[in-house]
Amino acid sequence: MGIKQTDIMKQFTQILLLAIAFIFTSCFEKEPKDKIEEVTMYVSHETGIYYGMLSSPVEGMLIKEEGWKDWESRPFQEISGFEYIKGHKYTLLVEKTTLANPPMDASSVKYKLISIVEQRSIAFPELAVKGLAQTEANGYEANIFDPVHFYLDGDEYMQENLRELCDSLVFDIMGSKDGTAKVYYQKTGEAKLTSSWVHRFYIPMSAMCRIQGYKNGEIVYTDSKQIKLHNNKDFLMYNWNEITQNSSSSIGYVNFLNPSLEIISTHYINQNTPVAKISIPDYPAEDQWLYEYMCQVYNSSPLYDENTGVAEKYSELFVGTDNRETVKYIWVTDKFVAALVNWFDSEVEISKSYIIAQPVQK
Repeated sequence: MGIKQTDIMKQFTQILLLAIAFIFTSCFEKEPKDKIEEVTMYVSHETGIYYGMLSSPVEGMLIKEEGWKDWESRPFQEISGFEYIKGHKYTLLVEKTTLANPPMDASSVKYKLISIVEQRSIAFPELAVKGLAQTEANGYEANIFDPVHFYLDGDEYMQENLRELCDSLVFDIMGSKDGTAKVYYQKTGEAKLTSSWVHRFYIPMSAMCRIQGYKNGEIVYTDSKQIKLHNNKDFLMYNWNEITQNSSSSIGYVNFLNPSLEIISTHYINQNTPVAKISIPDYPAEDQWLYEYMCQVYNSSPLYDENTGVAEKYSELFVGTDNRETVKYIWVTDKFVAALVNWFDSEVEISKSYIIAQPVQK
């Protein structure tokens, strides 16, 4: 039986259609597709600069995909559905779409927020004071020699935050000659944080105490507290009625900013009279320092010296004097008499200087 011409045409048509379908399918399969994946994205608490269409600098957020070495600055709207807050750091899960055919003059990558894995504020701690009477929003009061307790008021991530924010955090007192102290610093392989400390003031003053954060040699942060230091007690750190037969002792007062300057106070009862002594053992030119200190604290020169009968006045004004003492100066107020004394024991050849004070004899 012969094959009809119509059957041949049908078979040819079917083969042709299959060939056309195969060609079209192959073309579509070869056309590139967008790549979609989930990635972890880090967003810095700091901002950066990128350059817009007019090549002008524009502030943006710093982002870094997991695995990237460096941060990149992108527009704040770079991640769809994500609202950036300055000073906060984030770990995000995002959908990343790499466009197969990106528009001209546009990014080939799009990000869409899936979830915020972690978010926290990166901030410097505040300088805080505890245990003192507060006089105003930023001020406190204390007496000289009272312990002033400072601390850094931050959150549980304080040290981690400081590591990102600065190279060092420095405490000082404006106008003071006592120097500075690093309460935080970091260097390669090492970081140290002092989150609280005690400072004692020796001079009545209005002290502006501050911390300053340094990064790359520049000040990037400052916070301060003002403390009014009074001299309201009978003599320096003492009220006479607090010195009793049972309270005799010696106390060392250390200055946080200048620990080499330790003032030693000794108090006791001598012939029913309270006595206080102040010294700075092993400090250079001790008697000169004590003289200048008394003049500064009480804003007055001594009433008696070697030209005005100081030795006779010492025997007259003080009880229980020691024949090993050589008196140089005497100050007199309505609350105390105080003398700068050089003491020397010839048998053991030991000498020292101190301020000795007693109540004014009625």
